[in-house]
Amino acid sequence: MVAPIDAILQTLQNIGFFEFLLPWIFVFAVVYGLLYKAKIFGEINKKISGVISFVIAFFVAVYSGPMLAAYFRTLFGTASMILAAIIVIILFIVMVSFEGKKDITKGKTLWVVIIIGVIIFLMALGGVAVPGLFIGSDIWSIIIILAIIIAIAIFIMSGEKEEAPAPAKSKD
Repeated sequence: MVAPIDAILQTLQNIGFFEFLLPWIFVFAVVYGLLYKAKIFGEINKKISGVISFVIAFFVAVYSGPMLAAYFRTLFGTASMILAAIIVIILFIVMVSFEGKKDITKGKTLWVVIIIGVIIFLMALGGVAVPGLFIGSDIWSIIIILAIIIAIAIFIMSGEKEEAPAPAKSKD
């Protein structure tokens, strides 16, 4: 059975929503915003900018709608994956920076956390293919576990140096 959202998305795909309408709306909005902000048409700026944007959006959508739609799918899909990886790294940083401890952004721990986040990001992509070598998700899992163990060992062994209390100032 097909999920209702899949049927809706397929219908939108069939009527050209993604390959015509969305690129048209995007081009219209960008061109209109630029023309309106430039105010090159004086008092009737809003109306003329709208008409010109309308025409340009149709020309662009007809000429490069499918290419533009494919570009946006790739651009926004890749950007959302990278943003998700950044969020995971930030979550790791928040998770290992305890209140009362040293600032994580000034030590080696930050780099360990970033490396772990990058490794998890690469794992989520399904492994990394290096010519002549494939590192699958099982190997990446072992690498992450070892990296976490090493990070914990470094964190515990490094220890914090106690700061000497500042001498009390006398009231003279």
